[in-house]
Amino acid sequence: MDRFSASEALDSQIAYYKDELKYFIGVVTKQVIERHLIEPLPAKILLPLVIAGLTDDEVHCIAAEPTAILEQRSFLEARKGILETGREVLRKAVRKIH
Repeated sequence: MDRFSASEALDSQIAYYKDELKYFIGVVTKQVIERHLIEPLPAKILLPLVIAGLTDDEVHCIAAEPTAILEQRSFLEARKGILETGREVLRKAVRKIH
């Protein structure tokens, strides 16, 4: 009977420490992430005063879209204009028929 009780107590303690180890690893991981990754972020974020001190070229480099995107936007806007014109012509033609 004592051997069975000791075995149950040992199994219980092993399960407890297994859970505690997972908890400990989670807490340490969270602290490391907060201390080394999140805490220094405010120094790296672009603050309004920092942006105000940038030259126009620096702001353009940060905020500008890639040339390929600009070309695609121009193409799509031109295509949209053509389609809208075609839609208006079609509407006028349909009105004349009715």
